[in-house]
Amino acid sequence: MTKRHNHIAFPWLLLPADIRLLILDEISGQKHRSWAQCAAVCKEWQAILEPKNFSQLALQPSCLDELETLVIRQRPLVQHICLNIDLPRYACRTCKRNDAMSRRRPTIFRRAILRLFSILSTWQPTGRLTLELSASSPSDSQHWFKNYCFGPGHEDTRDWTQQEKAIRWHDPKHGWVDGQQAETPDPPAILRLFSPLCLNVPQTLPVVHAVTSFCIRRQLRHELFPEVLEALWEKLPRLESIVYELWRARRRYYQLACAYGTFNPISYFVIRFCVYTSRGDLPVLLTLFCIGSLV
Repeated sequence: MTKRHNHIAFPWLLLPADIRLLILDEISGQKHRSWAQCAAVCKEWQAILEPKNFSQLALQPSCLDELETLVIRQRPLVQHICLNIDLPRYACRTCKRNDAMSRRRPTIFRRAILRLFSILSTWQPTGRLTLELSASSPSDSQHWFKNYCFGPGHEDTRDWTQQEKAIRWHDPKHGWVDGQQAETPDPPAILRLFSPLCLNVPQTLPVVHAVTSFCIRRQLRHELFPEVLEALWEKLPRLESIVYELWRARRRYYQLACAYGTFNPISYFVIRFCVYTSRGDLPVLLTLFCIGSLV
């Protein structure tokens, strides 16, 4: 005979309030794909889950239409917006394919920035809001730079075994043999990864009053010239803090930081320089310039 188990449902409202809160915290912490829908169950769940659901938004350009139409009542809940701009796939000299798609990068970046700023220009200042920018192509980790991390929130700190690396990273024509980098990337590949992303911003870029912090992390390998950064910051008049983690220690960035920090009410401004250690894929951040401290 098959043994049957009778499951008795315990009424949710009979649970103590602190127990219900612990359960909802656990649900929100698991970050399952559909966990955000739980906020629609009832007002109690909405009050707890919705602030966590909207506090940090990781967006791509394809998500911006939804940001404009869906996030209206929840705008005061948003504390951090990270826009990761999808750059087109590209080829390399080793692959011997047409690389015309990479020349679209500046246009794609400018269009995404203009769209985001146009949306945020309609937001009223309600508190602190951080704007983080990043950009990456699927090809970045498919050619020479297989051990690099691209895009926000994708730093891989796991210690892979040599056998796992040999399976994941075996591509002799791009310098990888059985998980080991046996050949240094050629200069064109390095230039492509760290080349300037954009030379200027759209002249029609609107002013955004809602943003109070600006951030570019080391996952963005492409360079943004000081003139581009300054043009972006001029459209963010309520900036209180700026963090920029760059890969080239140029004097022009130090001069920009000094000038901008002197003539604008910035309480925190830090520029960090990424330096690789013997570990290889996790750089050390050296502070080149700093004003104030985050509370």
